[in-house]
Amino acid sequence: IPIKSVSMSRVGDIVETLKNKGKHHTLVVDYQGPKNQKTIRGIFSLNQIARQLGIQVRSYTFNDTIAEIVRTINK
Repeated sequence: IPIKSVSMSRVGDIVETLKNKGKHHTLVVDYQGPKNQKTIRGIFSLNQIARQLGIQVRSYTFNDTIAEIVRTINK
């Protein structure tokens, strides 16, 4: 998720995005430097958000693999 989108989002927006995409985690990225390189600025975890809010999140099927995460980072 681009950091600009995060700065305009509410927690519920992030949770809904994760649920809609069927993901437990997502990276927050920014583009910096003279070559406008993608930089990881953070990560959202659906379980961590739920713990901090004191709520439960229903189980979903997640098919993330390390290879998929690496492909996402390298885009």
